[in-house]
Amino acid sequence: MTKAYQCIHCGMIEYSGETPKNVDCKMAALHQWHQIAIMGTSIYECSRCFAKVKAEKLPNFPSCPEGGEHSWHHLGEIGPNRFECRRCNDIVMTDKYPQDSPCPLKGPHAWEKV
Repeated sequence: MTKAYQCIHCGMIEYSGETPKNVDCKMAALHQWHQIAIMGTSIYECSRCFAKVKAEKLPNFPSCPEGGEHSWHHLGEIGPNRFECRRCNDIVMTDKYPQDSPCPLKGPHAWEKV
């Protein structure tokens, strides 16, 4: 079973059947991985650190690299359609227009099909 892991230092997301190796973290000497979800077909984005996770349900690890707890927003289901935010240039591949969620440049993402 593939799981999603996030480094508590740099926020990187890795998908693996086992805990990823603890080397080459850009924010600390070693990654400190925490399992946050089981990989699935839904896309979630945290409005604090802006990490995106493919998960079968709402990620369950609360600690966010930006401090405090993650604030997860469901963007949609993985699909063939490419959407880009006109404000921050974030890109997601979903089955239909992504749901509203906070943009790193303040306010909501402004999704456009590309």
